[in-house]
Amino acid sequence: MEAPRALLAAAAAVLLAGCGTSVADADVAAAPTSPAVAPTPFCTAARAHADALRPLALLAQRGGATPDQLASAVAAVHNADVDLVATAPRDQVGLVQHYVELLNAQIDALVRAGGNASDPAVSAASDSRDAKDTAQQVTTYILRRCPRAQN
Repeated sequence: MEAPRALLAAAAAVLLAGCGTSVADADVAAAPTSPAVAPTPFCTAARAHADALRPLALLAQRGGATPDQLASAVAAVHNADVDLVATAPRDQVGLVQHYVELLNAQIDALVRAGGNASDPAVSAASDSRDAKDTAQQVTTYILRRCPRAQN
């Protein structure tokens, strides 16, 4: 069972922004950052959002989540969504809000499918050009603006 690609891509990309290096670093050119710079509230929210997305993405990938497991993971993402939008820089609020709306459409489709990530409605929400482009724009912004944790 394959997890929704855009959901996993968004989770992985945001994780890259806050958690050091990964194999995927080769695919994304990150601007140099100073390790001494403290993260902004938005960068902290982006990391928390990634941390909230990880369990949902794993449940979707694994399949067979109970309704309670799915509801708990979704609630964590929705809580993180609020902080992500609330802390977004003024010039990025619209983009971040749109990203959250598209991500929520994917999550809603996943919930309606009972956690079945291979459901065509989940794939349709995940694979839209708008979802991919918006996730890429948010990812690029985070990679350029948020310092990476030092290992």
